[in-house]
Amino acid sequence: MDHEKLAGLATKIAAGITPRKFPDDFADLEPQGEITRIPRGKEVSMYRELEGVFVMIDGNRLFFNQPPFAKFIFYCAKAGITEVAVPDAKVAKKAVKALEQEISNVTYRIESELENLNLGEGEKRETIQAVLDKLGLGYYSDIVSREELW
Repeated sequence: MDHEKLAGLATKIAAGITPRKFPDDFADLEPQGEITRIPRGKEVSMYRELEGVFVMIDGNRLFFNQPPFAKFIFYCAKAGITEVAVPDAKVAKKAVKALEQEISNVTYRIESELENLNLGEGEKRETIQAVLDKLGLGYYSDIVSREELW
């Protein structure tokens, strides 16, 4: 199938899916609480060292001693959010787990839509990514963690 047909298929699939928005739809964040400022950047990664978890945003290294909060900020940074009310670790962990489950569910739904089509693996991956992009979730495709930080 050519690129234009895959793009059309992605548009059709995306039209039937309405994902929740992170973090607002995943956590009850008090707007009057402390606000965390998150640098905006294109290169966002996260890694763990003995002393804690680091989120890197375009070379800016942010340290967190609570892994759930680090992962929460990591996902916010991937979404381009620059300010967020500070949740406690329990709320952050719950929001992150719910987001990862949401992305997993959306991806499964897309894969189910593609199941009966005669597409090669490359075409399936391209279509899944295109749907995630159309839904505003494209940046999550490479970060839904299989590794537990907590």
